[in-house]
Amino acid sequence: LYGALRVRIICCSYPIYALPEVCIGCVRGMGKSAVPSALNVIGICAPRILWVAVVFAAMKTGVTLHDYGVLLWCYPLSWGISGIFQLFCYRYYRKRLEKEAD
Repeated sequence: LYGALRVRIICCSYPIYALPEVCIGCVRGMGKSAVPSALNVIGICAPRILWVAVVFAAMKTGVTLHDYGVLLWCYPLSWGISGIFQLFCYRYYRKRLEKEAD
């Protein structure tokens, strides 16, 4: 039951994960790796820690199937946040690269 719930939540939201990965790859291809790596750590780890510390802890119940599902939603949330960070990073470095090419 828990495995099926994990598969449903993660697999259905996995396309969200493509945005940060594609943007990180593009920026690394431009020769910049430190900033996207740092943004990825911030965009992935911080929301998950906050989610567990605030949302999951506020439930104050025993671990049930519903609680596990709530916990799993930190994955697509963190992927989306990281994707937004990485998209801005990509746009910044792309514009900078275009200016250098002029």
